Amino acid sequence: MITGRSMENESSSNRLRVAVVGPEKNGKSWLFATSPGIKLDLDFDRRADALAGRKGLYALTFEDPQYPKMPETAEEIVDIMTDLEKSLDLSKLIRRNGQRLLPDAPPETIVENIAFDSISSFAKSQMEYEMYNNPALRREIKIGPNQLIYLPKSFDTWNAEQKGVEAIIMRAFALPVNVFCMFHEKAEEAPDSSEDHPKFTGRVTIYPNRYKSILKYFNEVWRVKLTQVGGKYLPRVYPLPDYSMDACTTMQLDAVEEPSIEAMIAKHRVRSGQTKTLTTGLPAATTGNASNASK
Repeated sequence: MITGRSMENESSSNRLRVAVVGPEKNGKSWLFATSPGIKLDLDFDRRADALAGRKGLYALTFEDPQYPKMPETAEEIVDIMTDLEKSLDLSKLIRRNGQRLLPDAPPETIVENIAFDSISSFAKSQMEYEMYNNPALRREIKIGPNQLIYLPKSFDTWNAEQKGVEAIIMRAFALPVNVFCMFHEKAEEAPDSSEDHPKFTGRVTIYPNRYKSILKYFNEVWRVKLTQVGGKYLPRVYPLPDYSMDACTTMQLDAVEEPSIEAMIAKHRVRSGQTKTLTTGLPAATTGNASNASK
């Protein structure tokens, strides 16, 4: 499929694809909660309680059953994406048994922002599913009389996991919504680093590091970290590249921003001369078709 359009009058803030990078519990999920409009947090970290009280925010928390039952998250997220492709109305998300996933969402609750929170936990669930269903991808270690642990057998295991995660993210990108992926960060190792003699560049990179290959699909890569402000450590957003990380943005933002996506969009629109009111600017969704403590 080929889609063509004139870009002259398009706005880079109309549909956001954001990789949010930062240490654990530094404000990534809190930042997502500041998006304008209805928000859906796909909570793979099981920490949705950190977003309690946030206006217009709904959360789906995923938890796989313990061995010997099959991990379910990988199939459940496929079902959710299929439902969202039919309708962005959160009241229509259903379980396989027909029950509503979000019974508190009134009819016509149209989602405008989706977060994968976090990619490392999503990837872990995907890998557990792949290893459970394909013995060729796993090594088995027996613990006690009835417990087995599955470990990755080769690079094929990592590749199968990443392909599954990437496929879901691409489906989210095809929806008329803002998409946020939460990445934890780690110290970047030098080219001559080894397990016995680790060396570091002084910069940070995303974790898991193998997901650097999908950053090319994001228009925005923002770093979020606690920063000393007036004697306190508060979350701040770093959307421009600096010595520590290759961040990037297509919006007209400053090197350091307050943690408010709504305010960041407003600033960009003022600086770029846009006169639209402060909304996400997303296409209107139809009912039947869609054609953080800091966390």
